[in-house]
Parts: sequence; structure tokens; C-alpha cells
Amino acid sequence: MLTLMKPKEIYVFRIMQEGWDSSKVYYYKNFDPEKMTIVNGGDIGNVKRAMMINTNVIAQANADVIFVGGDISYDNNFPE
Repeated sequence: MLTLMKPKEIYVFRIMQEGWDSSKVYYYKNFDPEKMTIVNGGDIGNVKRAMMINTNVIAQANADVIFVGGDISYDNNFPE
């Protein structure tokens, strides 16, 4: 099914599972492989200012794919 998806097309779908509210409709627009935008980042930061900056940058980039290659987990379960 996914191999039949076309570039730049908008797809409408629902997630169906017993016990879930399946009335919510989701939209997905497939990217254009000729004009694909990729954002690659490092440590995403774990303080309010860094999160705000990351959110604004990502929103402005309008990226098709986002890679996060930095610290996103901590072995002691304490973000600081």
C-alpha cells in the first residue's frame, strides 16, 4: 500500500483499534522528492529556552524529515 503513494499528494486516514476513539481524522501530505527538506540536529537541549528555540526553528524549516543525533536520553533518568 505505501508503495502506491504519490509525491505531493494529500492522504486522509484514521487509526482504527478497538477501544479507541477512531473518529479523529489525520492528514498526511507526501513530500516532493525533487524538493525534499531535511533538518539534522545535535543535542536538543533540556531547558526551556533551548526547547523554545528548537520548536521555532523546526516550525520555520517546514521539513519533510527531521533527524536528531544528539543526547535524547539519560541513563540516570534525571534530565539535568
